[in-house]
Amino acid sequence: MTSSGLERFLASEREKRKPSTHRMLATGVALRGDPSEWTTRCAEVLAGGPEPLSESERDRLRYVLTDSLDERAVIALPFT
Repeated sequence: MTSSGLERFLASEREKRKPSTHRMLATGVALRGDPSEWTTRCAEVLAGGPEPLSESERDRLRYVLTDSLDERAVIALPFT
């Protein structure tokens, strides 16, 4: 993968709020080459935490959470 390809991939993961590759590059052990630039950059991203949610993202996640909890409540109702 090229550096620009990795940049795009890391940006995509960050937008999805799932920085798996950031975590791997920040904490993993390199088998080849010197990834110190990527290690430092990814560690800084992880230390900075996620960007704040937009209002629409927050509302969507609130709906998903509430809907999931409602579904669990229905499943947990005793049959009478």
